[in-house]
Amino acid sequence: MFILNKLLEVSSNTLKIKEATGFDPANIALIEKNGVAYGLSYQDNGNGTSKVKLLISPLYQSKTYECDIDVNVANEFKGQLSLTLIEDSAEIDKVGIISPEEGINKEGKNHIKGLTFSAYKIKHSTNAPSVEHSGKTKLQKNADNGNSANIGNSYFQPKAVKVDNGNVIVIAHNLKDQTLVSWYLKPNESGTFRALPGKKGITERKLFKFDNPGQLALNENTMLYTQMSKRIIKENQVRKTQIFKFDVAKVVQNLKDRKGANECLLSKKECQIDNKALSLSSKYEISFLQHVKQTKGNDLVAFLAKGQSSNMALPRKSGEKVKTFLL
Repeated sequence: MFILNKLLEVSSNTLKIKEATGFDPANIALIEKNGVAYGLSYQDNGNGTSKVKLLISPLYQSKTYECDIDVNVANEFKGQLSLTLIEDSAEIDKVGIISPEEGINKEGKNHIKGLTFSAYKIKHSTNAPSVEHSGKTKLQKNADNGNSANIGNSYFQPKAVKVDNGNVIVIAHNLKDQTLVSWYLKPNESGTFRALPGKKGITERKLFKFDNPGQLALNENTMLYTQMSKRIIKENQVRKTQIFKFDVAKVVQNLKDRKGANECLLSKKECQIDNKALSLSSKYEISFLQHVKQTKGNDLVAFLAKGQSSNMALPRKSGEKVKTFLL
């Protein structure tokens, strides 16, 4: 009976997969590693929501497969899903998907009251791959669903990245507190991730406060964040966007230590962003930010600045000039 139950459990977690047709590649953000590309596509339900599907495209085949992950999202929040590669090998990959939990705020407007992190195991073969749902976990302020700290929060632009020993950190804006926040997730034996709790069950940890939500770029080593400032010079408003660089290892260590649950992990002074982390400035508003690669201790960054074409910049040590290239 135990063996039968285990077989049924595996069967219930295995998702249906078929060859994908009729999706628009231009609207899909892809990640690729070891000859396999993954992405998310959206099928309009006709009622203001869309069904989310996981796309799998082995580069050794001429086919792209799709998998219904049983997630529906309001069309206005389609840009708030995030896909990350957790594990990759020749035969088995694991991906994580952050999806929004929607609610209605005091003003009667839709907002994202919480996030859900789901993990999926993909087994590759010469035929169609198979997809198994490894479990999901809520991302909120407190591990206790009934805790009052979970009320009224509004999240924006979540991103995740794999860190040490197969663990994951998730970073997002909490618009209610005007704070960039993070969760540290660890998998259990079944592969389901759980947020590491701190004192009194707190799982959401503050990084620093922001004036306006900025662009966030994240990889295993580096976190980049933009902040736009405004100044009045001779009756003219002058805008400047600054890009700050942080070491992900420092974020991870602070999350694992679980000390000072109410402190800001990347800023000790009134939770304000640390100017020592400033890498470069642009006089234009940045609408997209991407970490390209690290070379000889420096970081190659790509960004889109309104009023300009695409740019690539190489943030260097403090005091050195920044070279910017138009693409």
